[in-house]
Order: sequence, then C-alpha cells, then structure tokens
Amino acid sequence: MKQYSIILVFIWVTFSSIGINNFVHANEIKSKFNGHALLRYENETRLSNQADRERMRLIARVGINTTWSARWTSVLRASTGLKNKQNVPAITIYKFTEQPQPDNDVFVERAFVQYASPQTQLRLGKQPWYLYNVTDTFWDRNLHPIGVSLKHQIAKGHKFNAGVLMPLDGQSGTIGQMYLAQYHFTKKTNNYTLNIAPWIAFFNGQGEAEFATRDTDIDHKSMRLSSSIKRGDWQLGVDTGLAIDSQRDDGENFSITTELRHGNLKQAGNWLTQFGYSHVERNAVIREFGQNARAAKLTTNFSGWDMRVRYKLNKSTWIGARFSHLDSLEGPKVTSNRFRIEARWSF
Repeated sequence: MKQYSIILVFIWVTFSSIGINNFVHANEIKSKFNGHALLRYENETRLSNQADRERMRLIARVGINTTWSARWTSVLRASTGLKNKQNVPAITIYKFTEQPQPDNDVFVERAFVQYASPQTQLRLGKQPWYLYNVTDTFWDRNLHPIGVSLKHQIAKGHKFNAGVLMPLDGQSGTIGQMYLAQYHFTKKTNNYTLNIAPWIAFFNGQGEAEFATRDTDIDHKSMRLSSSIKRGDWQLGVDTGLAIDSQRDDGENFSITTELRHGNLKQAGNWLTQFGYSHVERNAVIREFGQNARAAKLTTNFSGWDMRVRYKLNKSTWIGARFSHLDSLEGPKVTSNRFRIEARWSF
C-alpha cells in the first residue's frame, strides 16, 4: 500500500525548491480563499435489501488557490465526507428514518501544483478529473486521484490530454495505476459548438485494498468516446464506452449515457435543466470509480434515468431538485429511487 502523504510532501518540497530558484517572486504571490456549502434533503426508496433512507446532508469545502507567478499556481482544499470513501463528500446531519450513522470526516480533497503556458497545462498532485466528459459514468468527479496530468493545445480546435493517476484506497494509500490518453476536437461556428473526444483508459488493478475493493483487483481496459453538440442554450451529449478486458470473457462490457441540457447558471435568474438516460453493463466501467450520485448500490449493471433542475438565486446561491430512477440489468433485482432538494452557497 503506497502512502500518498509522502507523495504530497515530495510535491510541495519540490515546488518550494522551484520557488527558491527564482521561478517564484514575492511580489507576484497572490492567494485567494474559496469554498461552498451545499445543504441537501435526500429521500431514497425501493432499495433492495435495505430500508428506505430519508435524511438531511451537508457538503462543505474550503480551499486556498495561490498564484506564485504568471505560470505557477497551487491548490489546497479540504472537504467534509468519508475520508476512506472519498466519492461520498456529504455528511448526515439529521435522519428522518432509522438508519446507520456513517462517519463524519474532514480530509484533504485537493493538493496539487500546476504549470500553465498558452499551449500546455501540467498538474502534479491530488487533483480533479481533467478529461473532457459529458457525464460521470466512468469516473465520479468527487474522487481526486494522485498523479500527473497533461493538457496540450496541438492547434486551434485540437487538444491532447494524458495522465498517469493512482486512485485512492482511503485516506492512507492508493490502489493500482491508471493510464489515460484523449484527443479532443472542437469546432465552433456562429450557431453550433461541436466536441468529439475519443479516449482510452488502462487500469492496472492491485489486490489487498482495504476500502476501494470493488473491481480494483482486476485490470481494466476500455475505449471510450465523449461528444456533444450545442446550439444556443441547448446541448446534447453522449458518453459511450466498450471495455476490452483480457481478464473477462463474460461480456456485459458496453455503456452509454445520453444527456440533454438547457440553460446555464451564469447569472441570477438563470435556469439549468438536465435529463439523462444511462445503460451501463456490469463490466463496462470500474465499479469503485463510477458515479454513485444516482443510487447507493448501482455504479454499474444498471439502466435508468436522471433529471435535475437548478435555479440561480444570486451570484453565490442556487437551489434545485433532482430525481433518479435505476434498475439493475443482470442478477438479483435491485431498484432505486432517489429524490433530492438542494441549496448551495459559495464564496
């Protein structure tokens, strides 16, 4: 088990050394605090082999972004949630039904340094997902792996993204290695914006995980395509993928998620509506890393739909509601209905 705290210390020491070598000048250093708090009412029903859950939850994050020079920045951010299941950033503050009380933790969610030039962006550390995706079908964006990522502008409308990442096994270590490469084509006209982004993902699994145990001991390889077309306030996007694992010969390796959205949350009075449908077969993505916002038990082996509506109250606040319905595809029947009302304030 790798101790990723050692990796983070190494990153910060290395960056400090860069500053000493005159890449960072005192008069250029600027820091800005930021964060947000999201209050959520959640009601989940029809969970197979599990009682209905109705509860109030809270997600709170606070961070500091530091600009060291024209090209060097760093990000450090803490979050509420489960430190050993970091795709669960919410803590339960009130329960309407009888249910177990999960841990309420605070942990370092992001800690990375970034170099950026007009053509290239390089990140090193514990960082957010960086590939162009329409949805979170393959990777839950609440998860922040450790590693190095690269974005490079090849030419106008043509980008190359790549990375070597180590997903987390709880707060104390990492599990396996993931290698990613993506070509991102963008075409803009007066009326349309088109995005086409084929990519590949190779995950070398590692056994003996303590917390991230779902599929992380199995190698995963998949070819994927993320694309969207936008006109005005409307956008239609599709994420699809086909797993090509050599260790699995039982099929069930295809996934597709489509999403239609309208509007944005750029200013007060704006609405954003999203409607998506997903079909994700058992071996199509890695269960541990797939999005879990739609259901507690189903990150693969499901089909279903998801609808979300948000309204921008003012510069820092929006309110919204979300409803998800999922059914399992194979094996024992699992069904989930999840309804949420949310309000988020940011600074």
